[in-house]
Amino acid sequence: MVARLNAIEARSNPGAEHEPVVDSDDPAGLEDLIGLLNNVQHHSKGPNPRKMAATAVGLGHDPFHTINALWDSGSLPHIYISLKAVQRLGLSKDVISDKKLHGNASAGSTFRSIGHLDTNLRLGGRHGATVPVRLLVAPLGMDMILGQAILEKVGGVIDFMQHQVQCCRLHCAGTRKHVKMPMIQASD
Repeated sequence: MVARLNAIEARSNPGAEHEPVVDSDDPAGLEDLIGLLNNVQHHSKGPNPRKMAATAVGLGHDPFHTINALWDSGSLPHIYISLKAVQRLGLSKDVISDKKLHGNASAGSTFRSIGHLDTNLRLGGRHGATVPVRLLVAPLGMDMILGQAILEKVGGVIDFMQHQVQCCRLHCAGTRKHVKMPMIQASD
């Protein structure tokens, strides 16, 4: 699996030595459909910061890895993690090979995931709540996309008025307060 991840990663590092990728197995293309969220900040700057429905979440087990995640109600129904994030976090050995073809909002357009990773998602920081999840590994232009299934599971509300994502079915440790996470500011 690690060799496969490295081969797919070669698309973003041309010129470096990598194992070749067979075109029929190449799951590339999702990046063109979802855009890039690489330039994000966690603190507001200026009088009218532009926020996006993305938050920092924890991944794995204590101590959790922090990763930026886009909350996407149009992503049916899965949670996706990028190949780059899997490699950066040292999770390649935990990926189970399981290629699947997925449709998206563009008529007739598809992309391929190459495997999945069963782990935990920590929502709301240190005192938040932990949820078991299955992440589909795919070549993304961002670290993670949280789809409709997780929104339903946690009672997710994307609140642009308060610039937060609230999880109405989850409570902060030892309290009755709902888990809330501030949205990330997009930088231009």
